[in-house]
Amino acid sequence: MNNPTEITLPGEVVEQLSPLDIFGVSRFRDLEHQLQQRSLVEQRWLEDLRQYRGEYEPSFVKELEDAKKSQAYVNITREKTDAWASQMGDMLFPVDDKNYGIAPSPTPRLSMLAKQVQGGMGGEQQPTTEAQMAVRTLAAAQAAATAMEKTIDDQLVACDYNAESRRMLHYAAKIGTGILKGPIVESAIKQAWLPGEDGSWSVEIVKDLKPGARCVLPWDFVPDMSATRFADCEFVYEREYMTKKELRKLLNLESMGFIPDQVEKLLAQDPSTTRTRYAEFVDQIRYLCGLNPTNQDSRYEVWTYHGPVPLDVMKVAGVEIGELEEREVDGVIIFSGDVILKVTINPMDTMEWPYSVYVCEPDEGSIFGLSMPYLMRHPQRIINSAWRAMLDNAAKTVGPQVVVNKRLITPSDGNWEATPFKVWEMDANVQWAEVQKAFGVFHFDSRQSEMANILQLALSLLDREAGVPMISQGEQGQVTPTLGGMSMLMNAANAVRRQQVKEYDDNITKPMIRRFYNWNMQFGEDAAIKGDFEVQARGTSALLVKEIQTAQLTQILDKYSQNPKFAPMFNEYDAMATLFQSMHIDAAKILRSKDEYEAAIKKTQESGQQDPALIKLQMEQQLAQVKFEHETQLAQMKSAAALQMAQMQASLKQQELEFSSQYKLATMQLQHEDSQRRERIELLKLAQAKQMTQAQLMVELEKLDKQQTHDTQKFMAEVKMKQIMPPTGNYGLE
Repeated sequence: MNNPTEITLPGEVVEQLSPLDIFGVSRFRDLEHQLQQRSLVEQRWLEDLRQYRGEYEPSFVKELEDAKKSQAYVNITREKTDAWASQMGDMLFPVDDKNYGIAPSPTPRLSMLAKQVQGGMGGEQQPTTEAQMAVRTLAAAQAAATAMEKTIDDQLVACDYNAESRRMLHYAAKIGTGILKGPIVESAIKQAWLPGEDGSWSVEIVKDLKPGARCVLPWDFVPDMSATRFADCEFVYEREYMTKKELRKLLNLESMGFIPDQVEKLLAQDPSTTRTRYAEFVDQIRYLCGLNPTNQDSRYEVWTYHGPVPLDVMKVAGVEIGELEEREVDGVIIFSGDVILKVTINPMDTMEWPYSVYVCEPDEGSIFGLSMPYLMRHPQRIINSAWRAMLDNAAKTVGPQVVVNKRLITPSDGNWEATPFKVWEMDANVQWAEVQKAFGVFHFDSRQSEMANILQLALSLLDREAGVPMISQGEQGQVTPTLGGMSMLMNAANAVRRQQVKEYDDNITKPMIRRFYNWNMQFGEDAAIKGDFEVQARGTSALLVKEIQTAQLTQILDKYSQNPKFAPMFNEYDAMATLFQSMHIDAAKILRSKDEYEAAIKKTQESGQQDPALIKLQMEQQLAQVKFEHETQLAQMKSAAALQMAQMQASLKQQELEFSSQYKLATMQLQHEDSQRRERIELLKLAQAKQMTQAQLMVELEKLDKQQTHDTQKFMAEVKMKQIMPPTGNYGLE
């Protein structure tokens, strides 16, 4: 080693260490110091994980067991935590859209010049050469930005960026902090079978290096604990584990910066000597999962350090740094214990670290944020306490407490347990009245309703403190059932989520996509994708409820797209694509490409055909005229039918009246004749009773015939008058 340093004690030389060894010892001690400072945060993480899993602390479980009390746990925390992570994942990573975009950096001068080509400035007949150049420059920049965005899309899909991000959000929900690392160089092995000149086939293996991203476990991430924001950190550590087999592979990677002597030195050590103190948290995590502690692990604890590195350490490690005036540079060091395995300069020209930190709820005093379980800690404890009290009270009140006077009675079977049809023996010296007092039954009061009220109140408080109301979890409750009302309620429920999504855009999306853009600019080989671009985060575009968004888009297109004043403002193709997107419909399967659409419009204009909008207006007018004529004819037909129906009804009514009159006339005639017959019969009976002579009978019958003839003539006269007079007269016929 170069530049050895003597560490001496009084009277002797203890050891000579190189700057590389000294820096390794200092990093290892500083790492342990940072872990010690993070210990209180780790205790909070343990409480969060236990609460998420629905488990009490072991000491508290022991207390409940000793007191013989209920150990039930009502795990509302898991439901709320998973709901928060799921909502954030749906908003940030929709299946039919992405939460970022790449656009050329705005250049006001070029934009102003380009307007001349469109006739937007000065009224010039012909655009200037400079303006034409500006148009071509802007078009080339837009094409390069589109190509860069497509390249980054492919890279993110290849490394499964969305899945890693959702995993990071899960940790942010559970323990308050999620870490996403990228871009990291990942090697992909490609093989292809190619024919040779002699006709034989051979395999060709190519190693392809691409940028990727992955989620870092929060307990494996140790930043500068004196900082309150990640941007203020002076350094950061990340933990990994490597087996001896993986370490031996590093001996052949000297070209990648690994120092073979240092690797050999580490292999000679026992893995347990490389572990840091204050690392009990990992063992406690393993205990929760039912795994053995790390002291039984044969892997080496390897750390990656990002931060300032002295120049002499770089020189000893053989890193070419050129002539620099600074005493230290931003570097990357891989070490295990106090043994440094690799030293390099930060590979990014921008000197950015490949980490992005997102917190569920910011903590003013630390980089690590507050979790969903922490936010609902006290309501969850109240719920558990009330539930345990209900169960304990129910256990005590499920049956009576029985007191037995053993001096008065004795069970015949020797068992003092009360069972059906039990026989008890009475003491001979005891009176019967005293035996009736042998048993005493007592009941404890039930407090179920009081505990239930506490439970309901705690559930309500938990919704408020967690910021995840039941309406956002799909439970309607006492709200309006209409589509618009539900949409407005959902948007109101997402008010807090909007702020969290904006923080995600600022802390994750923009830095991550910007680092991928910088990586492609620095290491990418395709010149067609390079340019001066900026990242646009649009995570909040998915926050509006899709149903109301679709309704609003449809209303806007119907109301304004055909208005001569507002129509020039619209981009019809993009508006229709956005409408399909709000309906979760793949526009690529329905719409033509934009180039094909524009070509079809141009062909229509060149062929002299009318404007489609004008054709549509004419067709609408013709349709309205045809509709008016059809409605007029229909109204006339309805009027004629109604008149004919009225005439038919009047004729039927007249016929009904005539039939009624004839029926009544016939009825009255029959009644009149029947009356005459009855009178004759009565007269014959009277004559028989009075023993009238035949001459007297004939006289009476003649009188009766004259009277009946007169009545008949009178009746017929009335019938004739009825037929002559209007229908209002009845003359006894009605």
